[in-house]
Amino acid sequence: MRLIILIIVLLCFSNRTVGQVEDLETDSLLFWRSERKLIWDDFKGEVDDENYISAGAIIKAGITTVLEYWNGDIPVFRINSYMKKFDSWNKISDSLSLVHEQGHFDIYEIYARKIRKAYDSLNKQKVSDIKVYESICRKYMNKSSEINNLYEESNFSKRVQVEWSERISKELEELKNYEYGSNN
Repeated sequence: MRLIILIIVLLCFSNRTVGQVEDLETDSLLFWRSERKLIWDDFKGEVDDENYISAGAIIKAGITTVLEYWNGDIPVFRINSYMKKFDSWNKISDSLSLVHEQGHFDIYEIYARKIRKAYDSLNKQKVSDIKVYESICRKYMNKSSEINNLYEESNFSKRVQVEWSERISKELEELKNYEYGSNN
């Protein structure tokens, strides 16, 4: 029985620019892209058997929201889901475990899309109060943590993993309009 522990890293309202965040992708971060699934070589961290004795793999991932620019009084954000390569590790390499880890990563993307959708609505309503955006970010980050913890149960059953994979795929498809393209 493996225990996968997921740590959420949230960088809400970072002072870095989008370009600076994306420059890190090749070094230490892997940004979620529909055409790019995880491979075991993405897990570059050292195995931590001391703290995660029964874990076969750990993915450390999260969502960044970066204030990209102001459109008049309206803040425009860049929201990305990412994996921290050097904090994620594996000591197993079976395909079912990789599917499970991809599921965690996909859940972050679902909640990144939900944040994008909510922010888009706020922008259209011309909401300028940053605290409103921060509140939405916190709400969805808490929910993503909750769902990732629930998802952990799928790690122990192939049948439950299949059910979760179908649910995750469906939610990604329902929020497809809020997916960043390859060039974004």
